Amino acid sequence: MNATRGEGRDHSRDLHDKKTIADLHARVICGDHTALDELLGHFIDVLPRRLSRHYRRAATDLLVDACDNALLDYAARPQQYDATFGVPLYNFLYRAAARNLVNLLEADRRRRAREAYYAAQHNNEPTAVDTRQTSIFDIDVTAAARAVVGPGHERDALIAWINGARPPALALALNLSHLPSSEQRREIKRFKDRMTKRLRRALSK
Repeated sequence: MNATRGEGRDHSRDLHDKKTIADLHARVICGDHTALDELLGHFIDVLPRRLSRHYRRAATDLLVDACDNALLDYAARPQQYDATFGVPLYNFLYRAAARNLVNLLEADRRRRAREAYYAAQHNNEPTAVDTRQTSIFDIDVTAAARAVVGPGHERDALIAWINGARPPALALALNLSHLPSSEQRREIKRFKDRMTKRLRRALSK
């Protein structure tokens, strides 16, 4: 899928092609999923890069989450963008991502404060919390993916996820783009949890 990764392509010139972006947005409004996939492909890599230049100390995972959430929200409600206000869609999405990042940074600050407080209560030094999840990507699971999921959008989504697809691309693969962004995130998490369990069972045999 085009929105899985930028695949090294420089979209900076495309972003300035207002007619291309406007045409894609108009097609997205009409429910064209191919146009949505192409439009997300324009922004999925350049948004985090731009955001990182303004928030240099922000963790990469927070930057990516902020941008992915902005794209998911746009995919769920493309009509929220009104071109008549004269704001380019790129800037509209960037502002949404920046707001998301500010909220994520504040939530992260509060989490760290709670950890420090509870550590002090137990007379322990605060320790870094390892938020990494057990990875299934360090092994070849393509064959297992075919074994645990029948042909269809779930198999396509699983293979896309293994290949590094981010939430906006997974939402498209799973036909979730019409749902509110919060429901998209919830369903994507359920999909990942379910697929991880199936793969581990298959690979442990």
